[in-house]
Amino acid sequence: CYQDQTLCSYITRPELEAIQSYDLHKNIYQYLLHLDQLKEFFHNLVTLTDHIGQAATTLLIFNMDLLNH
Repeated sequence: CYQDQTLCSYITRPELEAIQSYDLHKNIYQYLLHLDQLKEFFHNLVTLTDHIGQAATTLLIFNMDLLNH
């Protein structure tokens, strides 16, 4: 029976299947949403890392110019 034993006598098999189907679809939706959030997080992380790398390179070149003059 579905979670609550008191509901067992009231829930028909088609209703139980509908509830389980809804739960499955809800779980799949949450999984896909989580994947999308992870994709966005790593995209932002790579973008941030690129900016940090560019800034570090610029700073290194600037410091080398100061040392050479």
